[in-house]
Amino acid sequence: MHTPRLLLIGMPDRSHSREVMLNLKQRGFGIVTVDTARQPCFSDLVEASLHVPGLKADVVIPVVREYHQRYLIDGVARFHELSVPIANEVALALELPHVAPELIDVSTNKYAMRSRMSACGIACPAFGAARTVKEARRLAAELGFPVVIKPQVGGASFGVTRLDDMDAVDRFFEHAAIFWEPRIFIIERFLPGSEISVETITFERPQHIALFEKPQILDGPFFLEHTFVTPSRYDQVTVEAAYAAVSSMILRLGLQCCITHTELRLTPQGPMVLEFGMRPIGYPGSLCVRHTTGVDLIEAMGLIAIGRDDLTHTRPASAYCGWRYLTVPRAGRLAGVRNVEQARGLEGVVSCHIWARDGQALLLPPQGFNYILGYVAAEGASFDQVCARLEQAQAAIQIDVVA
Repeated sequence: MHTPRLLLIGMPDRSHSREVMLNLKQRGFGIVTVDTARQPCFSDLVEASLHVPGLKADVVIPVVREYHQRYLIDGVARFHELSVPIANEVALALELPHVAPELIDVSTNKYAMRSRMSACGIACPAFGAARTVKEARRLAAELGFPVVIKPQVGGASFGVTRLDDMDAVDRFFEHAAIFWEPRIFIIERFLPGSEISVETITFERPQHIALFEKPQILDGPFFLEHTFVTPSRYDQVTVEAAYAAVSSMILRLGLQCCITHTELRLTPQGPMVLEFGMRPIGYPGSLCVRHTTGVDLIEAMGLIAIGRDDLTHTRPASAYCGWRYLTVPRAGRLAGVRNVEQARGLEGVVSCHIWARDGQALLLPPQGFNYILGYVAAEGASFDQVCARLEQAQAAIQIDVVA
């Protein structure tokens, strides 16, 4: 029997990536990685690791094509947010299952995303794009304060900042050099309300798998989200309204055969889509989804990549599950992280990983957004119990920072 061979491009060299690899192997996939590291990160789990000097299409495609001619690749997975475009380009070049390139651009370029959503009549905040402080000041005046500014490309709320006046606009651009080129920023009208995410699998019609609540207040000036729990505490009317907003977005944009991770704000006027990605929610979100629904988003990612839709369902293991990012107490340089094993042994903790390395520079906004060291995930019988277990695990972990 043929083992489907799955290509993963640019997998981060982090300990939790091993969990993703093991999951795929347990689901019957063979794995080939493409990375810039000369020493393979997961050599004991993969069939091959293809080294490339960079993750541009003209570099990656010839290397992958040569391997594909010798060892058949069945699909290219869209896993990590920053590697979604190149993954789809490679799949297209090899004539493997892929989505239309313009849809990938819409899902990874925030300005293209908002422009397409607006053109399709999808409710989203009023917005514009700026490269310079002069353009940003003009846009902010047109939209009316407060506004939110964010880089055109990026994730994990990197750089997302609320601006309340022109002085705040000027201060933001004083640190613009921390962002990737090209430095194009989306400026949008600030929307009051809580934030959620909806995880959806779409073959022909959207199937909403989970809704994550973010219990922390995210009103700015920086949107350092850290806690995510599913299912939420919202009533069924609110949940159904969020699902309806995501379904409308997917159908209007013509998305099919994909996983979508959609961020929304629950405003007084109803749920409003902020942005979406054509990938699973960042890990360990997929672990939490599997615990509470029995649906494995990582398996779904692999199946979609090879053009199959025979997703399995297992019995949910937990009523509630969530995770908390472990964040730095202050700026400086990481000197060590202690008591991780102690945290892993606490009741309800299902996963805990640290990816930051000793000596790493830790920067807090507005100078930088390198504030996440790792995560802890926990399950429980209630929403509040999960939050309490996450707090307990975080309190057990000692983070040493030096100047």
